[in-house]
Amino acid sequence: MIRKLSAAAVLAAALSIGALPAATPAAAATTAALEAQWAPDTAYNAGDLIIYSSRTYECRQTHLSTSGSTPDTASTLWQPVE
Repeated sequence: MIRKLSAAAVLAAALSIGALPAATPAAAATTAALEAQWAPDTAYNAGDLIIYSSRTYECRQTHLSTSGSTPDTASTLWQPVE
């Protein structure tokens, strides 16, 4: 019988056997440096990090951005990252 595992279960297993390196502060800084500039007409997924007006935001829910819903005005879609 074939059993499907969630992505989280596969990642946890890989980390537990040392197949993937654990996150480090340096890795987190590198990830933060790769944040994209926000743009309209772009698909964003919950958890995505973007930069808008020199501030970092985290996407709260999957959506297609519009010019009228910028991260600084759409608090239901974007959460500022401190």
